[in-house]
Amino acid sequence: MHKLETEMAAVFKQKVQEKESKLKQSEEELHSRHMQMKAVLEKQRHELEEKRMRMGQGDAAAHAAYNESVQAGSSKDKKKNRFF
Repeated sequence: MHKLETEMAAVFKQKVQEKESKLKQSEEELHSRHMQMKAVLEKQRHELEEKRMRMGQGDAAAHAAYNESVQAGSSKDKKKNRFF
């Protein structure tokens, strides 16, 4: 009877170790996938920030050019409205 209990305990211990091993492997795979996705998202965030900055600079340049053209146009209009 004692021998049977020992064998059952050994089988149980082996199965527990196998489950722990599978769990550890799954955890490592999950962590690896998490880090890969994090890197991809960080790269996308960086690219979007650069794009936003470029668009902001383009908008500023467009606004400056528009303001210059409006000012130049308004000074021409003033000259046209003068009699002397």
